[in-house]
Amino acid sequence: MPKTHPDEKLLEKFSRGKLSRRENIKISWHLYNCAACRKDVEKLAPPGSELVESLFSGLQPQELVESPTYERALSFGQSTLEVRGEARDRDRSRAPKLFAELMRHPVSRQRSLIERTWRFKNYVFGEFLLDQSHQAVTDDPARAEDLATLGLVVAEQLEGTHYGPALVNDLKARAWAAIGKARTVSTDLRSADEAFQKADDFFAQGTDDILLKAWILIRKGALRREQRRFEEADVLLEEALGIYREAGEDHLAGMALLSQAKVEEEAGRPEKAIALVKDARKLIDGEREPRLLGCAASLQVSCLADLGRYDEAKKLLPELRKLASEAGADTDALRNLWLEGKVALGMNKLEEAERLFARMRNEFVERGIAYDAALASLDLALVYAQQGRTSEMRQLAEEMLPIFRSRDVHREATAALLVFQNAAKAENVTLKLVRDIAAYLREARNNPSLAYQQAS
Repeated sequence: MPKTHPDEKLLEKFSRGKLSRRENIKISWHLYNCAACRKDVEKLAPPGSELVESLFSGLQPQELVESPTYERALSFGQSTLEVRGEARDRDRSRAPKLFAELMRHPVSRQRSLIERTWRFKNYVFGEFLLDQSHQAVTDDPARAEDLATLGLVVAEQLEGTHYGPALVNDLKARAWAAIGKARTVSTDLRSADEAFQKADDFFAQGTDDILLKAWILIRKGALRREQRRFEEADVLLEEALGIYREAGEDHLAGMALLSQAKVEEEAGRPEKAIALVKDARKLIDGEREPRLLGCAASLQVSCLADLGRYDEAKKLLPELRKLASEAGADTDALRNLWLEGKVALGMNKLEEAERLFARMRNEFVERGIAYDAALASLDLALVYAQQGRTSEMRQLAEEMLPIFRSRDVHREATAALLVFQNAAKAENVTLKLVRDIAAYLREARNNPSLAYQQAS
């Protein structure tokens, strides 16, 4: 029997699923060796949960102590701990090579390879694919969805294996949430909603991993934000924040605060967003996820500019460039140029603002991101309107509409752009008209049914 034992408070958190993965592993292995603590956990666990029985799956604790090997664990059908410890470390070291092998094949063959090849039927490899999806989601949501779908395929191959149905359902829940996140970023919001419903369904059949629950809540909160359902988003994110704080996961709590700040910004409450960003930056581990620090700084600059505090925003721009460079996020660096243009325009540095907005517009057109190209074009129109450059305005309007009709701008938004084009032809564009259309486009981005109402 071990000489030291976890205290009652720690055992109670374990029994209710409120510890981090690392702490869960440590407590689980202790319970294998300690009959006294197993009895305590049985008393502390929620009624009817049969926690210890389901955790050990018939494995005699002393037998594991005598032969603590991967093969021994498998022979007893043990599931929860099989994907942790030494076996997990071994599988994690193999995952990058398996990933490189799979990526050498065309997308059309990757699914069948996973289904036919035993090497890919591995829980940790499924997790690795979902990690890769997370890294790709901002810059390339289509690729992120493909990777998450492959992670789901891996999970489906694990049905009926020694991992056990609850653990496999956890992986399926995570995969569907990753698919939902990718669809959210690509503004396919209806399909994203369907993906999160499936994530919830599988989570309900899983291990009740509290950190997985928070992980799903964060991503569902982002969907609600994009749907302009701000109150629902805040409820989801607040629950995730509470889970992370109770589990002592400071970095993840910082991520949740940052997500809340984004909700506040888009709900038109920049002051509150700034306060949340400042709290988030104290918790985010830049070494663990450097891109998050850049996102926090970007959000802070945007909110300061919205409040007209351009001098404060400008002071943060060098840090913003540095963080984007360190993170190596091309899309983030591109969007940060937009913020620089916004600050320059606010400080009446029109030549600099024109250069930045023109560059942004051309980049978005080149990449086929028509909606953002429309917004950048309207920012450029603001510069022209302030300078009375009617001929440039007319040319800009003539270039805009054919591009956006052939890309991803929905009908109502195209109608608003047509109002701008007609006004430009008549040399009747005002600053108010440009600002109104830009505000409408931002509001209507994920609401194609929202009609543009021209002010009288």
